[in-house]
Amino acid sequence: VKSRASLEGTLAHLDRHLDDVLASLPTDRVASVLELTTFCLVEHLAFRPTVEHAGLARLHHFAAAYAQRPSARATPFAFDPPTPTQEPTP
Repeated sequence: VKSRASLEGTLAHLDRHLDDVLASLPTDRVASVLELTTFCLVEHLAFRPTVEHAGLARLHHFAAAYAQRPSARATPFAFDPPTPTQEPTP
């Protein structure tokens, strides 16, 4: 319960401050670790919903825009197919 509350609080904080944080990044960047990891986090939450995230409008808007990048379109998030020696993940 404590971990869930902490993660939800962290996500809410990031959602509230995302625009300010992105505005503080260098304008001549191609990408940043922050942008990439934020995109991956939001995609992961959609794929494996461990906490409530529907109300995080800024994060979802950011992820939708970032998903249009050629690099993101070329590497969609999906489970790897199991190898013959692996059991499928339930």
